Amino acid sequence: MSASQFDKALSIFPQICNGFHACGPGITYSHIRKVLGESANLSIFIRYESWLASLGLEEFKGKKIGNQTEKNSP
Repeated sequence: MSASQFDKALSIFPQICNGFHACGPGITYSHIRKVLGESANLSIFIRYESWLASLGLEEFKGKKIGNQTEKNSP
């Protein structure tokens, strides 16, 4: 999700500000941190597979789920 997509989602569903968020270490991270503040539940993951593993969903590794699996597969 890009920073602009996050902003759009937040405008439609403001309750997500209290949720748990995950993204890469780049621009989107900086933007979400700025918008939600230092106390936000925001985690950084380098790879999609790392995020899946953190959720205990390793069984989905390599399966087509949205476009992220194809985008990040070696």
